[in-house]
Amino acid sequence: MKLPLPRRKTPKSSWFRDFLVKVLPTKADDPETQLYKKVTYVVVGMVFLTFVLAFIVFAFSLRGREETMIPKVVGEDAITAIQELQDKALVPRIQTQYSNDPRQKGTVVSQDPQGGILVREGRKITLWVSKGAVIDKVENYLGQNLNDVELHLRSLFATQTQAIVTVENTPTYVWDSAPDGTILQQKPAPGTPITGDLTLRFVVSRGPRGQMVELGSYAGQDYLSVMNQLASQSIPFVFKARSAEGNEQPGRVVAQDPAPTVQIPRGTSVTLTMTQPKDLPQGSVFGLFQANLPQYPILVALKLEDRKTNGDSTVIVAMKHPGGPIAIPYVAPLGDTLVLSILGKDILTQTVGSGKAPVAVP
Repeated sequence: MKLPLPRRKTPKSSWFRDFLVKVLPTKADDPETQLYKKVTYVVVGMVFLTFVLAFIVFAFSLRGREETMIPKVVGEDAITAIQELQDKALVPRIQTQYSNDPRQKGTVVSQDPQGGILVREGRKITLWVSKGAVIDKVENYLGQNLNDVELHLRSLFATQTQAIVTVENTPTYVWDSAPDGTILQQKPAPGTPITGDLTLRFVVSRGPRGQMVELGSYAGQDYLSVMNQLASQSIPFVFKARSAEGNEQPGRVVAQDPAPTVQIPRGTSVTLTMTQPKDLPQGSVFGLFQANLPQYPILVALKLEDRKTNGDSTVIVAMKHPGGPIAIPYVAPLGDTLVLSILGKDILTQTVGSGKAPVAVP
C-alpha cells in the first residue's frame, strides 16, 4: 500500500521583497512605471545629497575660524596699521576725520575694537585716520567783520573737541573810517602755517569818531513795526509797557526818548513807552524780556528767539547791538522758552509765564 507523499510547503512571501518589487524598477513594469520610479529615485537621491552637504557645512561652521589678537595701531601711520591688521588676518575698515593737531595727518587716531582683544580671524576693524586740521594755514581776515570771522571759526571747529584757532578776547579797537567791526590788521599774517593751537590778534575799527544817527518819529506806530525799524538800523532800544489811557490804542508806541529828529551818537539807546496789546492768541501772554548786557566795543549780533515746546523756533528780533540794558516786548505761549544769544551763543533763557528773571546759560 502506497503512502501519500507529503505536501510541499509553499514559501510565504516576504513583505520587504514585495515592497522592493513595488518601488524598484523591474522588467515586469511597463515603460511609464519604470520612468516614474527612476525619476523618483533621482529626486530622493538629490534631496539626500543636499542634506549631507548641509550637514558638512554646518559642522565646519561650528568649528569656526582661529582666534587672533587685535594689534594696537593708534598713533601709527595708516599704511603701517593696515598692513599689521592684514598680517593678523583681520579686515581694516577706514574712516577719516579732522583732528585738532595738524601733525596727526595720515595717522590712526582711534580704532574699534581696541587693541589687545582676542577675536576671530576675518573680523572687521574700524580705523579712524586723521585728515589733519580743518585748516592748515592762517586765512586772510583783513576787511572782514569781526563777528563774521568769529562765527566762521566756530562753525569750522563745531565737530572738534577743541578749536585750534581762536580770537583773542580783547582785540585792539581804534577809530577809523571803515565800518565798525572791520578787521584792519591781523597777526599772524595770512598764509602762516598752523602747527598747533593758535590765537589770532586783530586791530578792529570802532567806526568813524562821532558818528551820529537821526531818530524818526515812532509815536502812534505799532510796537512791532517800530522794533523792526530800530533793529534794521542797529539802534538799541528799551521798551516800557502800560495800559492804554483815553483814546490810546493797544499795542502802540505813545512816547519816545530822545525826541524825534534828534541826532544821537551811534550805539545810544532809545526808550519807548507802549500800550499793552489786547486780543492775544489763546494761551499766550505779553511780556518784556529784560536784561543788562555787558558793553561791547563794537556792535555784536544779538537774537531773541521763542523756542516752542514742540521744538519749533520763532525769531522775535535779530539785530546788531552794543550791549547795555535791553527790554524787548514779546507775545508767546505759556511754557515756551525765550533764548537770548550773542554771536550765535545762547547766554540767557526765560520760561514764559514763570515770573522769574532771565537766567544765564551755563
